[in-house]
Amino acid sequence: MISGEYDHAWRFSEGKAAVCVNGKLGFIDKHGKYIIEPLFAYSSNPKYGLDQYNRQLGHFVDFTFNEGLCPMVGSNNKYGLIDKSGIWRLEPKYESIKYLEQFQTWLIMDTHKINKDLIVHYGAVDTNGNIIVTPDKEKFILVNEDKACWGNQNDEYIVISNHSHQIVSGYSIIYIEKSNTWQLTYPNGNVEELNYWNVNFITPNNRTSF
Repeated sequence: MISGEYDHAWRFSEGKAAVCVNGKLGFIDKHGKYIIEPLFAYSSNPKYGLDQYNRQLGHFVDFTFNEGLCPMVGSNNKYGLIDKSGIWRLEPKYESIKYLEQFQTWLIMDTHKINKDLIVHYGAVDTNGNIIVTPDKEKFILVNEDKACWGNQNDEYIVISNHSHQIVSGYSIIYIEKSNTWQLTYPNGNVEELNYWNVNFITPNNRTSF
């Protein structure tokens, strides 16, 4: 039981719960003892955890641990990942971070403004905090809970499969207007038809979720 001495408290994960005291985030164990002292800045401003961009995509940044890492806000109001000791394993440089449980991979997102347009870049981080897909990809697609795809403007994709957890480049995705479907072409030339309802497709231009 968490006492009422905290301004905010989050659910327990991997034996720890994030709590906010006087505008600072830390982590306690189930006995209320601090494991990580409240040293990280926190604000109830929507920019922390759920900014306007994340509202549109339905992406929540949750202060919970997965595979030993947890999203955290740096002094620059950007997100990174800390370990169980509160040490940064991924420096806070990103607008949003989301854990893709089925792939054991962190999706990282950053935004850049060019003129009046908001340009979004996607990347991926493994459970050790290492970048495995550089955050310069303009597109992210989640396919049937089986494949996650990071792609550029030329529709060339890097794919992570939840079966093998291997990273393979050389994929391409095209839209077939006549049948209203998407096709994923494998590096070996094989083609997989992607049903309209089974594709979560996000681009910096239309930010559409199918």
